[in-house]
Amino acid sequence: MLAKHPDWCAEILEICNDNYGEALNIEHLYVDKGLTEDEFYTDLAEFINLTVALKKRVNQVLIQVAEQYNG
Repeated sequence: MLAKHPDWCAEILEICNDNYGEALNIEHLYVDKGLTEDEFYTDLAEFINLTVALKKRVNQVLIQVAEQYNG
């Protein structure tokens, strides 16, 4: 995200470094800057897929959510 939107670096890092920062806060930043939620989720997925550990953690959360709703 930082590489794709270098002019937003300070705002993205502020959200990431906030003890209560959430991915949804970055989504709101995208919308405020005139981009769509789909563009945010595409960038987020690209970021997640860059590291094996993060990808595994996100997939585990998604599996648990699916089990909760389908179980």
